[in-house]
Amino acid sequence: YGTAFGGDKIVDLSKVLIDRGFNYLGKDVLTSGLTGEPLQSYIFFGPIFYQKLKHMVQDKMHARARGPRSILTRQPTEGRSRDGGLRLGEME
Repeated sequence: YGTAFGGDKIVDLSKVLIDRGFNYLGKDVLTSGLTGEPLQSYIFFGPIFYQKLKHMVQDKMHARARGPRSILTRQPTEGRSRDGGLRLGEME
């Protein structure tokens, strides 16, 4: 039922929600935990999927203003671990 990649129709999913005692749109009225009064808006309930990225920006970020250079080409050394920078060749 209701996958992100399936071809299920909204009408079919609404019938399933009604059969199980929910609102046909998947929305419900919440009650305030502080006052016990119902909130004035409908809240959608449904599954949420999160995905953790393999590479994080803080690990990949690198900048260089000055630093070591290769003696032969007089260009910056390669790699972040050597405090290197971008090197330019004939195609750039």
